[in-house]
Amino acid sequence: MTDAELLEQVHTLEDGLVRFATGGGFGDANYEELRRLVITNPRSKKLAPQFLKINRTLPQFWEFIKSRFAHWAERRKFIWGEFAPLHDELEGKGNVPADDNVSDVLSKFDAENVHAVWQKALERRKEDPEGAITSARTLLETVCKHILDQAGVQYEDDAGLPKLYKTAAAQLNLAPSGLSQ
Repeated sequence: MTDAELLEQVHTLEDGLVRFATGGGFGDANYEELRRLVITNPRSKKLAPQFLKINRTLPQFWEFIKSRFAHWAERRKFIWGEFAPLHDELEGKGNVPADDNVSDVLSKFDAENVHAVWQKALERRKEDPEGAITSARTLLETVCKHILDQAGVQYEDDAGLPKLYKTAAAQLNLAPSGLSQ
């Protein structure tokens, strides 16, 4: 499923929940199908609203929303706010330009390609320092994940650079365990 198709399904789910939370209809089957899609899709599951993960049925969602917000305007605002990070991601607002480039190069994972991405990060230092830092950080995270994947070591999908580096360094015996903290 493309990001555009997923985004359309997310919009349908969000609109249905707003209608339902403000006295309109939605339908249990539609909710359950769209909910399952959003909370299981690799692109959307991390940013799916927490209430969506917890409330498996429309009656459960209704109990949640009516007890939390008495007025329709509050319900709409809440639902829109909860879906905003997911919309931003799928609309490309959450992407850093270097992410796709780094990921593409590392899929070929060899010294020459890694060096090319590093050079691009260095070239961006003066004109786009934040982009250079993000590119370098993304490169380091991706290298750590590659090392851990090759070694068959599990890690959290949302693990940050410090945790990834510590785990990769331990795997490669780069630092004694007492010193890697």
